[in-house]
Amino acid sequence: MWYLMAIAVLAGFAVAWLERRVRPSLVPWLVAMLVAGVTAENLMAPIMTKPFTGVPPVYTLVAEAPDPALLVEFPFFPPDVMHENGEYVLNATGHWRPIANGYSGVTPLSYRERSETLWYFPEQRAVDTLLALGATHAMVHLERFGPHEVPGVVRALEQQLNLRLLAADRDGHRLYRVVRE
Repeated sequence: MWYLMAIAVLAGFAVAWLERRVRPSLVPWLVAMLVAGVTAENLMAPIMTKPFTGVPPVYTLVAEAPDPALLVEFPFFPPDVMHENGEYVLNATGHWRPIANGYSGVTPLSYRERSETLWYFPEQRAVDTLLALGATHAMVHLERFGPHEVPGVVRALEQQLNLRLLAADRDGHRLYRVVRE
């Protein structure tokens, strides 16, 4: 806050200095150009948004699951792009169960360690991590994988013995039950 206050005060001094050195009729134009320049410098447009159409109905199966339940969503993003978990956190409001993809301003060491293997889902090492976590459900977002990756992901999921498909929708959401054999 003090930093921003100092910038505002210095900007005021700069405008006062300009007022003494520039013809009075040009001052409003000069100030307008300065404000436009500062605004343009900070502009981050276009802001890419996606309309919220509600939590996918497939999440009701997680809400109805017996306790304890732990959901892990895939792709499981590495710490440097943890913000990609925002959709998962929003969808958690449809079931209110714990998720391993928790998102906040802090990236705990446990998340960093999990992401080292869970990023490679549906490889066996990622499924082994799922089992070690005690996960009961896995939600796969096929729409978040590259189009060229989806067929391979689906094939690998079909061959995975520790995952049982519970539900799928046309938007690419696939909910699996994690089974221990």
